[in-house]
Amino acid sequence: MPEVKWEAESLRATAFYNTGDALQDVTQLWELIMHRRPEQVSSRPNEGLHIAEGPFGGSEKQLQCTIRPERVDWVLRPAPRPPNQSPEGLTTIGALEGVLPSFRDLGVRWLERSPAVARLAFGAALVVGATTLQDANEKLVPLLPSVSLDPRGISEFLYRVNRRRPLATAPGTLANRITTWSIAQGGSIGFVFTGDAQPQLTHLAGHFACRLELDVNTVGAFSSALSGAKVTELFLELVSLGKEIAEKGDIP
Repeated sequence: MPEVKWEAESLRATAFYNTGDALQDVTQLWELIMHRRPEQVSSRPNEGLHIAEGPFGGSEKQLQCTIRPERVDWVLRPAPRPPNQSPEGLTTIGALEGVLPSFRDLGVRWLERSPAVARLAFGAALVVGATTLQDANEKLVPLLPSVSLDPRGISEFLYRVNRRRPLATAPGTLANRITTWSIAQGGSIGFVFTGDAQPQLTHLAGHFACRLELDVNTVGAFSSALSGAKVTELFLELVSLGKEIAEKGDIP
């Protein structure tokens, strides 16, 4: 199978807690894990929502920690662009193989210090560029052996499946391996404005991409909440399952 060089649009680590256990001070949690103050903090107390944000591994990546009454999410995504800067091609945080290790380590640092966890999840949105629509379809064909995909005759594609698998680090527990495969098309147009004349179209640029959304999570709540080494080992297995799908495609 040809290797697909996935770029990451976003990475996510999520822990679900028993009622009230997730309630932590978001600034203190950020400082504990990141060893510095967040760049921005916001709250919506009526919703029990608290958010901290800041750069991660450079100014082009934005890390966000969100605390809700029963869950905590860490999400890594591209930093917002300046208002006058238009995107060129795909907007990502870099190659998956380059950004995943540091995000995985962040998840481990957090879970080592976390209250006991009732459920756990790893998520990602991945893309790989293509020159044409047919090229995008052809990149997906070897990754989807159970799908009859005609690269020449398909103009839109969306495929979603959940293939559960037993977890080695939590015997008796299953993992949902939810994947959504699609073809994305984007583009930009340029105009020239001269006085009162109608704006003139100067260029039309488009691009295609294969897109994979991953949600690898534990099925149901644990019989007893997990903490320490047990939950970090489980998180590493969820990340490994996600990485396997990115490398090998839709496999049992």
